[in-house]
Amino acid sequence: MQSRPPGGAGRLTKPGNLRRWPLLYDLEWSAYWGHWFASHGEPPPDLSTASGFRLYSMMIQAAINGMGVALGHAAMIARELERGQLVALSQTSIAAPARYFLVTAPGARSRPEVQVFRNWIMDQVAQQRSLA
Repeated sequence: MQSRPPGGAGRLTKPGNLRRWPLLYDLEWSAYWGHWFASHGEPPPDLSTASGFRLYSMMIQAAINGMGVALGHAAMIARELERGQLVALSQTSIAAPARYFLVTAPGARSRPEVQVFRNWIMDQVAQQRSLA
């Protein structure tokens, strides 16, 4: 997602053109740009000139401020997209290469509070899948 085209970079017409734009990334998810480019049949970008952030929220704020283009998780940037602070690069979303796991202590899965939390997580996943 992006806030507006960076100066001189022009509009994104094909995935490979994104190399001319300033890329922003979360240091914990630095492999995501490579995954995004690979999903579009492109070689990975050189992140040596990209801006890495220790906090996801700082990366998103940098994108809002027009510092570059960032990859965002739909559920985490829905409000910014709705407000028009960010715009999607395309209508097609790409599944993140990493997954989340719910891990509990032995026997804890039968506890009511764990079941409630698990059900809430599963509802969130179902809602996200319906948006994709």
